[in-house]
Order: sequence, then structure tokens, then C-alpha cells
Amino acid sequence: MKRATMRDVALKAGVSEATVSRVLNGTGPVAQDKRRKVLDAANALRFSVSKSASSLASGRTMRIGVLVPFRINSWFNATVLDGLFAQGDARGYEIVPFIMRSEDDLTKFFEMLPVRGNVDAIIVLSFNLSAEHTQELTQLGMPCVGVDTPSGKEFNSSVGIDDIAAMHDVVHKLHDLGHTRIAYVGRSSGSRFTNTAAVREMGFIEAIADEGLQEQYCPVLYSGNEVSALVEQIQLLDKPLTALCVEDDDLAARIVRGLRSVNVRVPQELSVIGFDDDRIASVLELSTIHQDPRAMGERAVDLAVDLLDKKSAQVHEIMPTRIILRATTARL
Repeated sequence: MKRATMRDVALKAGVSEATVSRVLNGTGPVAQDKRRKVLDAANALRFSVSKSASSLASGRTMRIGVLVPFRINSWFNATVLDGLFAQGDARGYEIVPFIMRSEDDLTKFFEMLPVRGNVDAIIVLSFNLSAEHTQELTQLGMPCVGVDTPSGKEFNSSVGIDDIAAMHDVVHKLHDLGHTRIAYVGRSSGSRFTNTAAVREMGFIEAIADEGLQEQYCPVLYSGNEVSALVEQIQLLDKPLTALCVEDDDLAARIVRGLRSVNVRVPQELSVIGFDDDRIASVLELSTIHQDPRAMGERAVDLAVDLLDKKSAQVHEIMPTRIILRATTARL
């Protein structure tokens, strides 16, 4: 059967070849109705953008796509990407990030994927795909690896940490240090592109029950970008808290500054533990839960290549975490 050309797609869609090129290569604005016609025509004709000559022999593009949530400059995401790029280079693959700022970005990516065919595997960073999207990847024969995803089993393989176990560990440690009035502080975003925060919150709630602590004295609190309202809320509680478990180190550092600005002594009056052990934690002597996102990125590339080479079946790997107590945590 003769391979469809860009001209064939243009004729079927009733548009110019230039319009087809802009749609399929993402090089310029195209009206939504024309864009839809081009994609429908390309799919009907089984058209895909030609791969480079260097990849034809292997049948691969030698590229791995990475779906990254909008906070690409966060310490965690940036460090995972560092590991992805390093290991991709070592394994001979180009790493191609795709920024997912909204559900629309995700929808457009999957609309274009069958006709552009420009990656061999997909790595998803810190959020889940829908069942429809994972099924589409399966139909395309494209392995998908999750990194730090709430439910890694949705993917062919995955790598991450056990957020629930980590929260159990930190609540147990605080209780062992004499703390019985402990709060979890998370961010007030409801987007599904905000990593595994909801899992950490659930782990905290479970841990409080397992430690036999009184739920009414161990609340879940939320903070936006400005922590002043949270600090005020903490000060107005009937029973003063003695410790905070915070979703990540960036938020924890701002909360420590906010508490000290109103003369709440950390850790003498209120202990604070963050999550991640990012570069700010050691500088500020912040207690935290250590994880290694660079190693996660490196391992994700290996898992994707192993799936492509059919060297392994599904692998769902849990990396270790550990508590690091520094100057923001004290025994009661």
C-alpha cells in the first residue's frame, strides 16, 4: 500500500499543505476547525511524520517523551529531569519534555501523538494518566513509565517512593519525641498536576490513627503562597500545636520564617519537618524526609529502555526515604 503523503492529507482535509505542516509539526497557529480536519485526515490515512534516516534501521526515533507538570522549575521536577537527561544520554536516547499546564495540554498531546510518532516511550512525572490515555499508549505499542505517580501500577513500569510509609515514619518519630499535637500542612491546590501531595496527606491521617493520637488535636491545614494566614490560624487554635509535618521543604522553609516573624520559637515551641531534602533544607538546617529524585529519573530511563528492548516485564520499584532531623525539630 502506498504511503500517504502530506499532500494526500491536505487534499482529504481540504486545506493547504502549509496548514498540514503547521498542524503536524506544531510550528504555527491554526484555527481549531482546520486543526481538527487535519488530524482526522491524518489518522484516516494512517499518516505519520517521517522519522530521520538514522532511526529507520532500528525502527525507533531514539527519543523518550516526558510529560512534566507545570512546576517544571521546582526542585523535585528539575532534579528528576537532570537524572533523565543524564541517563538518556548514557543510553543513547534524546529526552523530550512536554509541559502539561492543563488538561487541554494533555488532550492536545494525545491528539498529536499517533500522527507525529516522534517518541518511542513516555515517562510521566508526578501525575496519573486516565485509563483512556494508557490504553491509547498500549495500542500504539508505546511503553509508559511513571515517576513519583500517585498510583504507579497504572503504568507499564514505575519508580517512586512510598509516601504513606514515609508519613507513618515521621509521625512515629515525632510521637517518640513526645509530640501529641501534630498538624499536616499542604498546599491549597486541587490540580491533578500537583504530584503526590494528596497521598502524603492520607498517610498522615492514617499515621495519626495508628499512633493512637487524638484526631481533633492533629488537624490537616492548608497554605497558599502567603503563609501569614496559616501562621495566624495556628496561633488561634484552642490547643497549641507542638509539631508540623509540611508537604515539601519550600513551603516548610516559608512557614518557619513566618512563625519566627511573629516570635514563635522554632523548635522550642513548634517543631517543623519538611519533605524532599532539597538544597534549601540543608542551608536552613530544616528537618526533612530525604528522597533522591535524580536517581528516580535515571532509573525511569532504564525501565523505559528495558521495556523497549523487552528485557523485562513490568517493574514497580520503591526507592527508600529517611528522616533527617536538623535544627527545626526538638524533643518535648
